[in-house]
Formats: sequence, structure tokens, C-alpha cells
Amino acid sequence: MEGNLIRPEDTLRTLVPYHGDYRLLAGSHFVPLGVFQPSLYYFNGSNNRSGNPKVLPPALVSGIMKSPDFWTGNASTQTGSFMANNNQFGTSVVSATAGNWGFYFPPANQRLVPGANYNTNSYNFPDTPVFTLTGASTLSASSYQLYGDFDNPVVTLADGPYINKPDEGNILGWDPYYIAVGKPMEMTPTFFSPARIMPGPGMLGSLPVKLWTGNTAYTATNPSAWRTLLFRPQSGHPGASAPADHLLLDLFWMPVVEPYAISDPLSTAGKINMNYAMAPFSYIRRATGIVSALRSERVVVVPLAKANAYKGNGSSIAATPTYRQPIDENETLKGFDARFAAASGPNIFLSPSEICTLDMIPTGSTYPLSSTFWSATNSLTGDNSRERIYTTLQTRLTTKSNTFTVHYRVQVLKKASGTSANQWVEGKDIVASESRGSTLIERYVDPNDPDIPDFATQTGGNSSRFPSLSDRMNIDNYYRFRVVQSRKFAP
Repeated sequence: MEGNLIRPEDTLRTLVPYHGDYRLLAGSHFVPLGVFQPSLYYFNGSNNRSGNPKVLPPALVSGIMKSPDFWTGNASTQTGSFMANNNQFGTSVVSATAGNWGFYFPPANQRLVPGANYNTNSYNFPDTPVFTLTGASTLSASSYQLYGDFDNPVVTLADGPYINKPDEGNILGWDPYYIAVGKPMEMTPTFFSPARIMPGPGMLGSLPVKLWTGNTAYTATNPSAWRTLLFRPQSGHPGASAPADHLLLDLFWMPVVEPYAISDPLSTAGKINMNYAMAPFSYIRRATGIVSALRSERVVVVPLAKANAYKGNGSSIAATPTYRQPIDENETLKGFDARFAAASGPNIFLSPSEICTLDMIPTGSTYPLSSTFWSATNSLTGDNSRERIYTTLQTRLTTKSNTFTVHYRVQVLKKASGTSANQWVEGKDIVASESRGSTLIERYVDPNDPDIPDFATQTGGNSSRFPSLSDRMNIDNYYRFRVVQSRKFAP
């Protein structure tokens, strides 16, 4: 027993954050009085060294300490060994009659995902603090988690308030790639990308947005404190109101680096234009680029009905359901088409971050997704899992193309004598020569242009060339054009 933090003879009393969002505590330099509240049975006078305590010590299971606010069982009837194969606290602590390893599982309506039938034989049961204001009445932190803003962490770790761990591959045994349970997959170039750890600014979507207003003392009317940035479609979420959270993504720019370094500075080279509708040629549908981007993506969908098994109970990957579903491109493009056909408001995409407002339709579903698809049927899908596809897509999209192919047919005309100079007369006037071909033109901004101002501070620039501040701050005025390629058609 040497070195254990909690010993069998200890009685533990602890405080828990009433809102349950530990990110608010870690991100704040000051946690005011009233955020921490006594855990369940904190005021129970029966706690003593000689008897079976009603506030029990947490279990150290596979190196993971369970939160003490889970220990809410009636200890007076619980005796026997703690765990036959992992007896860390002696033989007189608690049996598993109130739940595996002796801790009491919250009622269905007080769990991280209400109604989730989590596997009670594993240590990935999410922590939902239960606290008490008096010796009798108790409250659950689940009432402060209203928008599904929790994360699905890697492998078998319990869901909860994380900040979206990046894909760091094979390190310290937490490899997210498996060929079977307990058998990590060897890393190959197939699983490597230059943007692997940071595929885009959407990775910031798990950051809490109420470090100041949310980390306040408990009151009966205190608003929900558990909320993160919204980089996915979800009506009713505060992050969807103007200005929408997804607009923050426009403050960042990620280059296209696969299959090679394509993007130039201040260029959209390598990115796909979301505005594939061609005006006025509405009968032409050039959605091939968008389809190619969607074809390589998957939507993470974790059904609520799989709460008992989604963290892995099978012996091989064949026994484990697939929660990464292919995208139905035809159904998903209906969302794009609906935007283009809108009678009011902008009917084109103004920002690539607006991809976060469209549903990505997994195979087997139809557009639009039902209102209960994420909130009920698949509510086990975490915030980071739902936003992952928008993170990887947004960095590869644009709303303003930067290269244009101009097809031309040029003729030198010769007028016949005796015909009107301002009129072509078929059969008399002559086509002296003709040239046909195409030219690839690229629009770009020279980052070394001395006329470019500091857009962040709105200072500098060439006031002689652009007397108006609004003109100086308009990036369109600094575009240049260059011919990248010319081809001639000589039949």
C-alpha cells in the first residue's frame, strides 16, 4: 500500500464544482467563492474512522482516479473485498453491490448524456458531480450541461469536459488507431499528414466561452455555465446567434499542403469554391469539387443506444460497430442548393466558415436531418466529434476562386467595299484570321506591395492612391493578375 494517496483508514470529504465544467476552473485565474460546493454526504455526521464511512474514498482503477462525488451509495450495508483482482484498499472498504467498484451510478436523468445506459462494468462512466446545499437536498451538475458541449476523448477514456486532444499518434500507449482491442496499429504514411495535429482552427471548438460569466457562485437561477464555441449547425445554441461563433474561423488561414504544398501567401490556390452555382447558367452544375472534398470525409455518429458498448467491448475490430459514417453527397448538396435558391438574404456563401451551418448527411439519412438526430438519437456524439468534419473541410474551402480559365475565340475581320462600316454582312465581309485557345489567369496579392496597409490596426497604406480609408482597407483593390498558362487550339 506504500505510495497510495488514499488509504483504507481514510475518510474523504470533498468539494466539487457545481457546474461540472472543469475547463472553467483550469482556465480562470480566480475561482470565486461559491463555485465549489460540498459533495454528496459531505454533511453526514456518520463519517468516522472506525465504522463504514458513507463518504467513501475514490477508486484508483488502471491509474485513473474516479471522482469522489460518485461515491454516493449507502455504505452501512456494503462489506467485503473491493476488487478481487485489484484490491487497492484492503478487504473492508466496499463491495460492488451498488455498482462496479462500489460507486453509485447517477440516475438516468442526471448523467452526462441523459438516458445513456453506460457500461457499469467499465471505468469510462462519465463524471457528473452531485452536490448538496443542505444535509438533505442534492443537485446534479447535469442541469448545467444543456447543449451537448462535451468531448469524446481517445480510446476508452470517459467522456467529459476536455479541450479536444489533437491527434498525436502513437505516444504513451494512447494510440487512437487500432486493428483490434489492445492492439495499436503501426503508423504508416497513410496515417500521416503535415496538418495532423492541427488540421484547422476548428480544433478550438472545445474551448469554453464563459470563463468570466460562467465561473460564478452558485445561485438557484444561475444560467448554464457549460458551453463551448459552436462550429457546427445547432439551432438554439447561443453560439448560433449573430455574430455566429463560426466567423472566428475567418481570422485564421490554413494552407493546402496535400498532396504537396499548393497554397501561396494570400492565395486560395488548392481550395475548392463552395459557390459552385454558375449565374446566369443555372442549368450547369459544377459540384464535382465539393463532392471530391466530401468523398474523403466521414461523419462521427455515436448512437445513444450504444452507450453500453461504444467505448469498446469487442475482441476485434470486426466486433466493434463503425461510428464513422460516409457522407451521402447527394443529400448533403441539397443544403448547398437550398442556399443558392434562397429568395431572401445572401444566396451565396460569403465565408468558408459558413460550411459550419450546413448538415453533413451520413449515409442512410436524408436532408434535412431531423431535430432529434443529434439531440436524442445520437446524443452520445461529443462536441469535438461533431465538429471534426467541419474542421477538416473549412480549411480546404473558399468562396472566392483565385484562378480562372478564359476560353477565347478571336477573329480579325475585313470589310468588303460597298458595305456599311458598322455592320457585318455575311457572305461579303471576310474573316481574315482566327485564333482559338484558353488562358489560365491567377488573381493574387503581392505581400511585398508597399501600398498594403496594416488591416489589423487600420493604419498605413497609400493615402494618395486611395484617399478613402474604406478603399485602403478593401483587399480587392490590391489584387493583381498574372497569366499562368496559355494554350492554343489549332484544328
